Amino acid sequence: METLKNAILDQEKYYHGRAYLTDGNQIVFKTEKEEISIKKCKTIITNLNNQIDGKVKKINIGMNVYDFSGFTEDDYKLVLSCDIGVPLKTKKHTWYYVNKNRLVIWENGLPVYENYDGEICNDEVALADCLC
Repeated sequence: METLKNAILDQEKYYHGRAYLTDGNQIVFKTEKEEISIKKCKTIITNLNNQIDGKVKKINIGMNVYDFSGFTEDDYKLVLSCDIGVPLKTKKHTWYYVNKNRLVIWENGLPVYENYDGEICNDEVALADCLC
């Protein structure tokens, strides 16, 4: 039972991501929870590229915050079997595009931060206007 709980509590320690390769393949990875920046993304990509033959063209990192308060061992089993979900405190993820050196952070379906090769925008209204 402890293994099931640890698998879910892993969400508390790590961000989980997906790397998209130039050959069309994808790989999953996890990274320590800390501030996501262009520097952090470049480090992740360097580490991934050292492990694989393909080149990473972009990564997506899930930074959702889940609310496990009040969960029992049985609840953990149900979550892992996909019979119940876990409430979200925050729905958040980031995309980093290698060829553009562009990092975009999304929260609750809208962009909230962008670093485009050193040019930073954290004006949510201006970023949302770009979606039109």
